[in-house]
Amino acid sequence: MDYQQTNTEIKVALDPKELEVEINNLWDKIKRASELIFLLREENQQLKEQNSSLVQKLEELKEKLTAKEQEISKIKAEYARVMNTAAGDIFTPQEKEALRKRINELIAKVNSHL
Repeated sequence: MDYQQTNTEIKVALDPKELEVEINNLWDKIKRASELIFLLREENQQLKEQNSSLVQKLEELKEKLTAKEQEISKIKAEYARVMNTAAGDIFTPQEKEALRKRINELIAKVNSHL
């Protein structure tokens, strides 16, 4: 813009009726902007609260997941131990010998009663 256009626009805007209309339009725009800002601040606050709640739930779920993973690890270890025990000998050689002796003693008692 050059200097003459600016002066012309100012002179035209200085007409009292037009100036009042422009001020009213500006005031309406300011009110709408203010209302929009208020609504956006409320929405922002709600979103922050929702985010906080979701972060807390996420942390709780992470803790539960960690506990479940530990439980699964324990169960897998127990299962592996049981499978190894079942696949191999359950009794040590000394326990086997003691069990044989006890079975023989019981058979002898049963036979003596017959």
